[in-house]
Amino acid sequence: MPTELHDTPVSADRVRAMLQEIVRQAVARMIARQESDTPISDPEVHFGQIGAEGAQIREAQRARDWSVAWSFAGEIASQNGMDPNDVAAPAVARQILALMRQLNDLSLRVEKDFDDPLHAGRDPLLNHGIAPTRNGLATVAFRSLNSFRLPFVRRPRGFCRPAMNDAVVDYRIH
Repeated sequence: MPTELHDTPVSADRVRAMLQEIVRQAVARMIARQESDTPISDPEVHFGQIGAEGAQIREAQRARDWSVAWSFAGEIASQNGMDPNDVAAPAVARQILALMRQLNDLSLRVEKDFDDPLHAGRDPLLNHGIAPTRNGLATVAFRSLNSFRLPFVRRPRGFCRPAMNDAVVDYRIH
């Protein structure tokens, strides 16, 4: 029986970002499902789907079939620059499958007991660096540094940049 841990060939930051996005999307889906205007017609069907997914995950873990992780995280992984081989690495796939089991358990609890996903999912959210608030679930968008400068600067109406005139700096208001 091997007792050595093998390093993953994938960047830990990419794996962390992927897992964070999986949690963010899962909790956002739970909230959207609760807040939808259409009533849930047959919740038992949804419970069955969650149960079947959980059984698939457990079987893959038992058989050490790490390629199954791609079916759960493939889209998010590819957005993070990872390919199927990266996701199938045991160190990465194990984390994905364990997280998916945890999220399935959370989803069942939210659906059956109608718990608040932000409250019930507090631990997974915090463990992955996400604030358990609606704002914490917002998609992170990358912006250039210049885009942060203008929204935070308030200038009086008619304000112009200083005009340098020899040794005198003059602020002009039109």
